[in-house]
Amino acid sequence: MTSLICATNRRNARSRVVFEKVKELFRKNTSDEAHHLIDLIEIDFTLGPDQYKASGQSPALSTIQDEALIPSDRFIFVIPEYNGGFAGMAKVFIDAVSIRKYKETFKGKKALLIGVAEGRAGNLRGLDHISQILMHIGVHVYPKKLPISRAHKLMENRELTDESTIKALDQLISDFLLF
Repeated sequence: MTSLICATNRRNARSRVVFEKVKELFRKNTSDEAHHLIDLIEIDFTLGPDQYKASGQSPALSTIQDEALIPSDRFIFVIPEYNGGFAGMAKVFIDAVSIRKYKETFKGKKALLIGVAEGRAGNLRGLDHISQILMHIGVHVYPKKLPISRAHKLMENRELTDESTIKALDQLISDFLLF
């Protein structure tokens, strides 16, 4: 099973447009494979000192962890660039689910990383940073990452329309599924 994760809680983010295309291409490449969609905009995080205790984890987050993350053997992250790194909510999400059933959630699983940015680098720094975090917690990060640069030029009417980017995403997802 695979969990597809939109790693931002910002409304109308261009990474959401890419996430929609990733979902479509994943379904095309897998036909029947069970998968979960995790969109950080839909998760209510309670920030505070109790979030670092298993007993302080919100029931909604526990459900996501138990029903999506733990059964998954793969993760696909679509990660926007924020301030030269990746979205802080993605780090909060990883931290929040790592306080309970840590090994079952992450150890030995695989991750594909897709970066999205308005600038020229396609969130390379953010991809490197989240790679280090994921590897530290035992996730095998797929060595091919796709940094999508100048995202605003690849879209029309909130849809990814650039054929070369779509082809690259399709190939990357297909290759990752064999990893």
